[in-house]
Amino acid sequence: MILPFKEIHHHYNTMKKLTWLLFGFLLCYFSAYGAETMPFTLINNSDYPDSEIYIALVGKQNGSSIWVDFSTNAEGATQTRPINTSYNSLHKSASDWGYANIFVPLSQISNKVLYMPKLTACRIFFAFKSPMYIHFFDDGGYAGADLQNPADPNHGIRWELVEFSWADNGLWVNTSRVDAYQYPMGVELWGAPGANNAYMKAGELMSHQDILDKFRTEMQHSPFAACYTESGFEDDTHNGIIMQPSKIAAFKEGGEAENYFQDYIDRIWQAFSTKQLVANQGERGIWRGGVAGQTLTMTGELGAFSGVSASVPYKPTTQDVIEGKGALATGSEQDKALQAQLCGAISRGVVDVNVPSGQEQNWGDASKFFVTDVHNRYVAFFHQEEVSYKGKTYAFAYDDTFDQSSTLVTSIPEKVQITIGGFVNDPNQDNQQPPVGDDNNGNKEDEEGTDPVLPELPSPSVGTETGNGVAGTLQYDYQFAYNGSQVTVTFTCTNPNDFVGIVPALFNKTGGGFVETIGSGTSISVSIPASPGDQIIVAAKFMFAGGDAITPDYTYTVPLSTSILQSSSIPLVVYPTIVTNYLYVQGAESETYRITNLLGVTQLQGAEYPISVASLSSGYYVLLINNRQFKFIKQ
Repeated sequence: MILPFKEIHHHYNTMKKLTWLLFGFLLCYFSAYGAETMPFTLINNSDYPDSEIYIALVGKQNGSSIWVDFSTNAEGATQTRPINTSYNSLHKSASDWGYANIFVPLSQISNKVLYMPKLTACRIFFAFKSPMYIHFFDDGGYAGADLQNPADPNHGIRWELVEFSWADNGLWVNTSRVDAYQYPMGVELWGAPGANNAYMKAGELMSHQDILDKFRTEMQHSPFAACYTESGFEDDTHNGIIMQPSKIAAFKEGGEAENYFQDYIDRIWQAFSTKQLVANQGERGIWRGGVAGQTLTMTGELGAFSGVSASVPYKPTTQDVIEGKGALATGSEQDKALQAQLCGAISRGVVDVNVPSGQEQNWGDASKFFVTDVHNRYVAFFHQEEVSYKGKTYAFAYDDTFDQSSTLVTSIPEKVQITIGGFVNDPNQDNQQPPVGDDNNGNKEDEEGTDPVLPELPSPSVGTETGNGVAGTLQYDYQFAYNGSQVTVTFTCTNPNDFVGIVPALFNKTGGGFVETIGSGTSISVSIPASPGDQIIVAAKFMFAGGDAITPDYTYTVPLSTSILQSSSIPLVVYPTIVTNYLYVQGAESETYRITNLLGVTQLQGAEYPISVASLSSGYYVLLINNRQFKFIKQ
């Protein structure tokens, strides 16, 4: 977003001060533009030199297919370009159709930092020793690497990827083993002050060679041993890769393991054709049903799901389970939700065919994952805690059921760090807290097996919040003071003697806007109208001779008044914390509710329970009932 110039109201008595003001003003302008980008720092923890690691990104911007030109990568000047055939100037042979010349060596990326604008459905590709050969089409599509085709021009090129989406309601980022494991990767995500998650982490903890050795040892005498291949990598000292079972001939029709899951699936269909299947499906609650003919039908029993039916139309095959397709990817949204649950349960081996009729089984009990004789051993391998951080990874299409994937998310992102080579030999590889020097804002990362820890609401008796920080070499204090009608925000430089000609400015980003106010001296103070429950989002900038310093965004939630809280005597229980379709409230009958986003903008309101949130976009929201607040995640 390009921001307009703001009118300058402050009067300077000398031409020197006026000249500096104009210079500083231009800096503010371009920094405001740059505020629409976020740093993705790249750490090379691999055995490859920077000159042999090639980087590219394809994704969406405002619904259009784009790629990011990292050859012009700079804060505030990141270039996105449309995907079309005009960029197919890279050739592997004289007769090929041409490939997009979009890869930049890590050695040519300044400070190893990628400045990302808001983008969605993105893939950052990392290719080793050679750029990848990706063909662009004029309709915005592209042809990537085909792991199953020995004639593909990318055959023998080692590559990895990191996926992310960054929108107004937060940032999601993950590593992926859905297609293959080719090299260790790690991702860390920091949230700005006020974010629900201050720090999250995912990725491999072992060296590449150790992962390969461990996999080959554990998969001996198993059809999954064929997932390891060195084909095309004979000249690569890093040996082969591990392909997802869906990509290898052994698990396809006609392969030696084409019926790997079939006996298990047959037993499920047979068992529950004569007895009742009852499964706990997490936030979807308890579902009950059975098999009639070839169709598995289950009916929900919780709240709005009561009486809602969903089906698997026919008995799935091994290929359906491994790839999440066919019988496990068809029908209505309710059908697909059940099919995702069943696919995950079969892959993890947690469908118990021996329970008495009608006995509940919990498909989300992680202690029972991968312990039966029949399960996806490729998936199980990468979920081992010695392989992947906290045992989280994305190894098949429905690995996100019961929160087992490597997806990291925060409501207010500050920065991302991608470690090429993973966290092997990282002294902080087992840490669940940010490295020293990174502010975690008092929030905790999600603990294993629990709902995410959402930020605590400010105490109603506190109307002032203070703190301090460091931006480069500049040190500052900040204060939020609420007097019942407005919040006064103050930023003060605390080491002014280290700089010449300080000019402060404040960026008010409340409500998704941008209002810039320029001050003088070492401090700036701005008053913002506010009501209880409002969220104020600001940042400060200090300009000085030779440069500037910009603070992170700070979010202040205006406290509810004590009198209001005392008048709320209704005990309320809100669940679940992570919700897809319905939010349940115990203790509320006819009370009016309001749901806002984290900027305080109303998204839904009404008085009917349970609350249908299916229309909300994925992200973080606040439920307000009787002047009480409850935060939840829409998934």
